[in-house]
Amino acid sequence: MSESSDSGLRGAVLKGAAWSVGLRWGTRLIGLASTVILARLLTPADFGLVAMAMLVVGFVDAWLSFGLDTALIQNQSATRQHYDTAWTIRIIQSLVVAGAIAAIAPLAAAYFREPRVMPVLWVLCPVLVLGALSNIGVVGFRKELAFHKEFRLQIAARLLGFFITVGAALWLRNYWALVIGLIGSYSVTCALSYAMHPFRPRLSLARVRDLWSYSQWMLVRSIGHFAEMRADEVIVGGLGSARQMGLYSIASELGRLPGSEIGAPLNQVLVPGFAKLQHHADRLAAAYLNVLGTVSAVTLPASIGLALVAREAVQVLMGRQWLDAVPLLVLLAISNAVRVGQSLSVSLFLSTGRPRMAAVFSWLSAALFVGITLPIVGEHGVRGVAAAHAISGAILMAFVYAGVSRVSGLTARGILGQLWRPIVACAVMALAVASVPGANAGVLVDLILKVAAGALSYSGTLLLLWRLAGSPDGAERFFIGRLHGLLKR
Repeated sequence: MSESSDSGLRGAVLKGAAWSVGLRWGTRLIGLASTVILARLLTPADFGLVAMAMLVVGFVDAWLSFGLDTALIQNQSATRQHYDTAWTIRIIQSLVVAGAIAAIAPLAAAYFREPRVMPVLWVLCPVLVLGALSNIGVVGFRKELAFHKEFRLQIAARLLGFFITVGAALWLRNYWALVIGLIGSYSVTCALSYAMHPFRPRLSLARVRDLWSYSQWMLVRSIGHFAEMRADEVIVGGLGSARQMGLYSIASELGRLPGSEIGAPLNQVLVPGFAKLQHHADRLAAAYLNVLGTVSAVTLPASIGLALVAREAVQVLMGRQWLDAVPLLVLLAISNAVRVGQSLSVSLFLSTGRPRMAAVFSWLSAALFVGITLPIVGEHGVRGVAAAHAISGAILMAFVYAGVSRVSGLTARGILGQLWRPIVACAVMALAVASVPGANAGVLVDLILKVAAGALSYSGTLLLLWRLAGSPDGAERFFIGRLHGLLKR
């Protein structure tokens, strides 16, 4: 790959990353607005009930998830037949999943000790088939780094889904509003996928063998990823009531916000971007380090900062009825912080044709979590589950970075070189936030003062450490460059 083509790819990846992050933040702002409104119209039990149903959907779907989108993106020579085959497999998968969910709905209701789960699951079954019918051609938006088109599709779908859900909540004032919102979101997404992309899929199984050679390990990873991401909710759902499930579900969603809003959109860009560099080891390693530095400089302070202001944030955004979620949010935000770079590393494994490694780490993560949780959950309950999430995450990342070193040739010193400055700056930030005195003007003012103190202390410390280190190439240089560009405009 020539220097000019490498530069062009870097520019395309950065542009795609900007659109993808914008998309993620846009959809998350819509989702956050929806959650804030719905939290005041509905109860934690309503959220918990739907979370139980979606947990069952995710469990069954994981056993038939072949990562077809990723397989199409990783295969740089995929033809129309590959797309048609992927669409056909997806439809077959959805029919099997829907049938399985309908069959096990009574068992799920018995496990959660919540009979209302059963009719919710039955209503969701045909919705899953509708989602599978969406136009497979939109995968091309990500493969070709055309994320501005992905942005328009997803933002339009989320806005329409938002209005449907909030309208239903104002009308019904119960958990069925959330179910109606899911139905509306799937329907709108399906319709827009055909309106915004000219590809028209046809039923075909001509390329099953080609897709299976990659997707077999994506299936293994999918099951492991479900266990990794949702084992905590499975345990909480079996231990507590719908209210506890709702509190944990919302705390988990908020706790993952900083990482998911950077990591998830970057993953969409990095899998195709890394895939184009997979045969150029030096450039691939350099790209990984640059992105790791940028991601850690943003997600670490956001996660730690959220833990530091959890009580004020919950009270301002969702009201006092959600204050029991605060201890859970603190632990889950810390868990997100210690897992910095995990999703980035998975992108590296997938884009270089190593889905097996991604699968192994998903299963390892799940095994670590369950192994730590089971001995403590009886005594500590739901808080023990949240604490085990953080502890297992810290252990997991040592193994993940060892895998990164094996794939990219990077040393532990090189990886730590991108992490130590944000870590030290976060420690200074924690001291600054803890020293902010309580204001008599109310919880909103307290929140604003703590956020301001945290932001100023973190950014100032980070820049000071960067200067003392000799101003190396990294996240700080990237952000300063972007700031200078904005000021010139």
